[in-house]
Amino acid sequence: MAYRRLRPLGASGKLAQGLQRGCLVSEQVFADGIGPIVVVGGTVRIDFVTLVPDESEAGSRPKPVVEHRLFMPIEAFQSTARRFAEAAEAIAKHEQLQGKPASPPAEQSSERVPASDLPKPPFP
Repeated sequence: MAYRRLRPLGASGKLAQGLQRGCLVSEQVFADGIGPIVVVGGTVRIDFVTLVPDESEAGSRPKPVVEHRLFMPIEAFQSTARRFAEAAEAIAKHEQLQGKPASPPAEQSSERVPASDLPKPPFP
């Protein structure tokens, strides 16, 4: 897997130029879900996975493949987790107002990929 060198937010380049002009230049990322979340020192690593068909076995369950990896400080992760929880609550309230049944939690979803199928992290 190839890794791109990341620059701090204030570094020169397209991102910094976009910020100076008042627009944010960003890359959009699609993921079917997340893989392992690993904490090493003061950094949290989150693997974003995409489900791809297993061509070796017809009709088998798609296999998760790590497509992107996000590194962030623990404090930023905790703040992000709170914001995700708030968004999930807002979605549930919206569904209630629309008369839709609440979406089942991810743990109960029939599309959930077993943890044993997820890629193993390269370091603890």
